[in-house]
Amino acid sequence: MRKLLNTLTAAGSILALLALAIAVIGCNPTQPSEVNVYNQNTATNNVGGPLASPSPGSGGTLPEGSNTPVFTFGQGSCPGGGVAMPNSGTLKLGCEVAVTCTPKGPDGADLTPQVHGPIADFNVSGGAIRLTVSGDNPFNATAYAQAVGFSNISCTVKNVSSRRPLELQVVP
Repeated sequence: MRKLLNTLTAAGSILALLALAIAVIGCNPTQPSEVNVYNQNTATNNVGGPLASPSPGSGGTLPEGSNTPVFTFGQGSCPGGGVAMPNSGTLKLGCEVAVTCTPKGPDGADLTPQVHGPIADFNVSGGAIRLTVSGDNPFNATAYAQAVGFSNISCTVKNVSSRRPLELQVVP
């Protein structure tokens, strides 16, 4: 009985190998279709810093003769209401007004974000105004009248500063 069992086991192993060989020979696998992989890597290597995608207009300079003037826009607002800017260039104490830095080309036309890039640096001189830059747009800010007096607000974009700063007088 043992001899018969060994013979059947050996025959079973041979049959299993034979079935595997037939399966492999008869197998005609489908070749994968061609796949195109596009790597659009826009990362730059900032030595000593993380990899980051460049912003539109980052690097470089503004066209020669450009300017970065600062303007007020809107009427401003005061706590409890009232007129924030009774005259051009004045702001009532405790009130606020929106300001913007608008990079202009040599012809006076607005420069596009692709040219001026994503960074504007405001500068305030004098102690009458406190400036808070908008979180979502670095070219917009809010000027708060914190003391009676004068303040100048200028803006620098790609090393070009306002030729003539915005002068605001804070009045009581």
